[in-house]
Formats: sequence, structure tokens, C-alpha cells
Amino acid sequence: MNRTEEIRKDLTGSGLTLAQAALKFVLAHPAVSTVIPGIRNVAQADTNCAVSDLPAMPPALLQKLHRHNWRRAFWYGGK
Repeated sequence: MNRTEEIRKDLTGSGLTLAQAALKFVLAHPAVSTVIPGIRNVAQADTNCAVSDLPAMPPALLQKLHRHNWRRAFWYGGK
């Protein structure tokens, strides 16, 4: 199973799309106050902006998603 499908499986029943979950996951970190997501059309812009109105990600889901943290930048020792 690839990484995306594993995350999608963990999101089952949450009501969140992958994009919504990604934004909520990042915004759940106390050091993050804003994100600049990519968009390709107006609908995606609207959807991304609407994430702010969604309830906070439940702590159990947030913890579950932490296992997918993939540190691959050069300062973490590469891929």
C-alpha cells in the first residue's frame, strides 16, 4: 500500500478529504498559524479557505496521522 492510501485509510470516517486533513494537521501544530496551500481553481481556493471553519482535528486522529510524518529533507539525513 502506498503512503497516500495508508493516510486515506486512517481518515476513514473522519469526514475529511486528504487536502483538508493535510491543512488541519499542519495547523494543529502550535508553531503554525497559517498555511499557503497550492490551488488550481476557484473551487480549490474556496475549499481550502473553508478548512478554517471546520472543527479541530480530534487528538486521536492527529496522533494516528503522526506515524506518516516522513522526514526526507537533507537536514534529516536524506530519504
